[in-house]
Amino acid sequence: MGYNFIRFDNFGNGISSGEFIDQTISDWLSGVNLVIQELTEGPVLLIGSSMGAWLALIAAKLHPQKVIGVITLAAATDFTKELIWDKFTNEEKDIIKKQGIYDVCSNNPECNESYPISYNLIEDSKKYLMLSKLSEKNIDIYCPLHLIHGVQDIDVPYTISLRIAEKVESQKVVVKLIKDANHRLSREEDLLILYNSIEEVLKSIE
Repeated sequence: MGYNFIRFDNFGNGISSGEFIDQTISDWLSGVNLVIQELTEGPVLLIGSSMGAWLALIAAKLHPQKVIGVITLAAATDFTKELIWDKFTNEEKDIIKKQGIYDVCSNNPECNESYPISYNLIEDSKKYLMLSKLSEKNIDIYCPLHLIHGVQDIDVPYTISLRIAEKVESQKVVVKLIKDANHRLSREEDLLILYNSIEEVLKSIE
């Protein structure tokens, strides 16, 4: 079955305009909101990967009448706190506070690259935390939700998807763990699981 869809890179990502270092969660969320409010008609199913999955969850909270389902791939919810800030040493925290930017290395031992993280991103993201003690008790999402995650993901632990499933208000939650998959979830067999989830979510709301 064919579907009408919009696929896009948010600000500072992929081929979109802007620089990654200049963006915050609020900026990226504004991009998602723009697509939902201005470029779509009728109900929408949101699909997001990694940081995009966190944005999809936030958007689902903001647009409960519009978003009829969410599918996440390796959801990096609260990554700015749990995967970056909480892992910083006190010295690293002082550096990013003073300089405004700090280069963070990947958890992947095969990756020798680092990427710049701004203190503005860390601070702005506090408004959107979902899993920490600083956030709400439950996640106010009531639509069907499929959480797909690779057990071999060393960038974003699969336990984050399990915690989302526990905290979300929706009772229509499915967690799919792929034992031999990593963070990218881009293999043909991984994509087949995504396709199946699209069919399953849409059938659950008929």
